[in-house]
Amino acid sequence: MHLVYGLVSETKPGFARVQLPTYDGVVTDWLPIVKLRAMNDDENWPLEQNEQVACVVDQYCVTGVILGAISSDADQPDSNAGAGKWRKIFSDGGVMEYDKNAHKWRMSTGSDSLYQLMKDTLTVMKEMIFATPTGNTSAGPLNVTAPGPSGVTITDLLTRLDSFIQA
Repeated sequence: MHLVYGLVSETKPGFARVQLPTYDGVVTDWLPIVKLRAMNDDENWPLEQNEQVACVVDQYCVTGVILGAISSDADQPDSNAGAGKWRKIFSDGGVMEYDKNAHKWRMSTGSDSLYQLMKDTLTVMKEMIFATPTGNTSAGPLNVTAPGPSGVTITDLLTRLDSFIQA
């Protein structure tokens, strides 16, 4: 088995075929894609056509696995990445970010942040629609602060948010 790089040529759930330029452009058979979890808890984010990937394959490029996507000249690493930050960026401009150094959680839909979660305060940046047991309700912008000492949970904040919505 050896490490090779290629471009995704075709995908289906959990698998992809990869074109390998270093092997005269040969296209692999369907290779499984390595995931963080695959049993009871699952996460799916399919690879896209022409995405650069790293694979481990046998000498004939028939058996192997796709280890994951890698940055390339066409797909540069995130310029806002940094120590202590977890970021997920979507092609439509949406971002989910947690900065453990600032203790701040942020979600954005591209042009505007929907809300920020920092320590014990949830800030709704603009009007949002919330599903409640009695139907959909809109709220925002507003600040929701959970009472009590530090160590407040997201459940505490959402309970307080629900009381703002019900009011």
